[in-house]
Amino acid sequence: MLGDPFEGSLPSTPGQIVFASDEKTKDHNKEINNKDLERPQSIHDSWRKECYICSFHMSDYESAALWSIYTKARQGIAIQSTFKKLIDSLENYNMNHVFIGTVKYIDYESGIIPVEQNLYLPILHKRKSFEYEREIRAVISQPSEIFVGATPHKECEKHGGLNVPINLDCLIENIFLAPTTEPWIKDLLTSIMAKQGVKKELKQSNLDASPIF
Repeated sequence: MLGDPFEGSLPSTPGQIVFASDEKTKDHNKEINNKDLERPQSIHDSWRKECYICSFHMSDYESAALWSIYTKARQGIAIQSTFKKLIDSLENYNMNHVFIGTVKYIDYESGIIPVEQNLYLPILHKRKSFEYEREIRAVISQPSEIFVGATPHKECEKHGGLNVPINLDCLIENIFLAPTTEPWIKDLLTSIMAKQGVKKELKQSNLDASPIF
C-alpha cells in the first residue's frame, strides 16, 4: 500500500535468492535449479504482505523536499523526535514485536539483501532513487493475533493501518509548522494540543524566512 512496487522486494541480482555467504555455498548454488530458487521467494512474498510500517525522516535539519511532497500547499506539521525516544515511546506496547531500523538504499540490479541474516532486511531496503528520504522505519510483521474474528488486511482497510498505542509525551520533542502555514492554523493547533494535554512547543519552520542581502 506504500505506492512503490519494489517495497519489500528482493533485487534481481544473480544469487540473491539463495544468499551465498562463502565459496563452498557459492559452488553449491550453481547446481540449484530455477524451481528451487522460486520457493523461498514465494514464502518471502507472502510474509512481506503482512508487514506494517511507520516511517520517519532522519536528519539534523528539516527537508524542504519532504515538506513539499507530504503536505498540501506546504501546510501541515512535522513531529520531531529521536531514535531513542521512538523506541522508548513503544515500551508499553506488548501486542507485537516492533523492529526499528534505518533504511539502506541500493541498486536492485546489482546489490544483495542478506535475508539469511535478518528477515526484516527487505523491508529496510529501498532503491537509490529514494535516498533523499533518509528513512527510519518501525515495522510490525504478521500481527494476526491482534484481531479477533477479522483479518489484518480487513482491519487495515477499515482503519488505514494498525492502531498502535504510543506514549506521545515520550515520542514528541517538538512540533513544527510547515513554512507557509497561516496564523489561524497555529492558533487551532495550540488549542487542540491544550485540550489533549500535549505540552510540547509548537514551532514555525524557518525554511521560508526572509534572506539577508
